[in-house]
Amino acid sequence: MPKFYFSPDGDDNGGTPTPNTPDVDKLIQEAVAKKEAEIEERLKARYNEQEKGIRERLQREADKAKMTAEEKAKVEWEERWKAIEEENKSLKAEKSLNVRKEALAGAKLPSYYINDKRVLDAADDDLKSVLSMITKEHNDYISSIGKQTQGTTPTTSTGVKFTNEELAKLAETSPEEYRKLRKQQLYGGK
Repeated sequence: MPKFYFSPDGDDNGGTPTPNTPDVDKLIQEAVAKKEAEIEERLKARYNEQEKGIRERLQREADKAKMTAEEKAKVEWEERWKAIEEENKSLKAEKSLNVRKEALAGAKLPSYYINDKRVLDAADDDLKSVLSMITKEHNDYISSIGKQTQGTTPTTSTGVKFTNEELAKLAETSPEEYRKLRKQQLYGGK
């Protein structure tokens, strides 16, 4: 593929190649041909998938046409049964998810624990014991964070530290007074 260079002063006599129409046309044709091939491949795959589905449906219908009334009734009953089982499976999964969400809320745990493998894999009967274990771990973690930050001075988003007196003062101030104190602390002015 040719590389194109443009002269900064617009002079084509600088010895650097500039694009010419045949080269540009060739690059455009190659890009268009590549894109057309990709689109054609996707359309062929989609067509083959649809054709396969139609063939399977027609084959089932042809097989049904050859059956007796009892065989047809049996096949229809099996199809209905499969549909009911699929619906039942999805309803059970939804019910199980709702049970887990309610149990997390009852244990006062954050909702992100719904994706915890222990919660997902636990049987509905064992969920209470799993949640008590997770609650203990969660509370231990929260208390460890409290111990790590104990005795430190809170900072603002700009990194400015407040003294305990300033924090007590801020708790009792109005928004206007707070802005005034911030300006004093940040800029040293009034």
